[in-house]
Amino acid sequence: MIQISFADVRISNKAELDEKIREILKNNQKRLGVECEYKSISGCLSELIEKSKGVSWQNVVILIGSFDIDFIEPENLLFQAGYLTINEVKQGVAEIRYRFGYPNHEVKKSLTETILNFYSFNRTSVSENRIRLEEALLNCKIDEIKLII
Repeated sequence: MIQISFADVRISNKAELDEKIREILKNNQKRLGVECEYKSISGCLSELIEKSKGVSWQNVVILIGSFDIDFIEPENLLFQAGYLTINEVKQGVAEIRYRFGYPNHEVKKSLTETILNFYSFNRTSVSENRIRLEEALLNCKIDEIKLII
């Protein structure tokens, strides 16, 4: 069994994440008595899976532990979970501007309903508010959007 866990880990950049993953892979190699020849993370993980299968002659189980999502910024979580995609990137004079979208209709519907449920004081009006919000967004009626939200 290969164990991967990011519980109680604070990671703030890609370098720290790579370092933690390499540490996890090294701990699994020691525990299973195998050694990876590949230096890349993906190569080492693939090799670890293959060599682990040879140790027990059974299918390899990879146990991935949870991590605390409270430390992930909400917008990053939406990207990582696949709820938002970047449709367009525009380089401005002093900043980069992004145009966001949804990967598919089901995600758009689900996320919209979740947000409306969260912000609606009257649950029976969620469906009505969804229709009003959609029309206000399509017609760029900012004041109407503020009233609904």
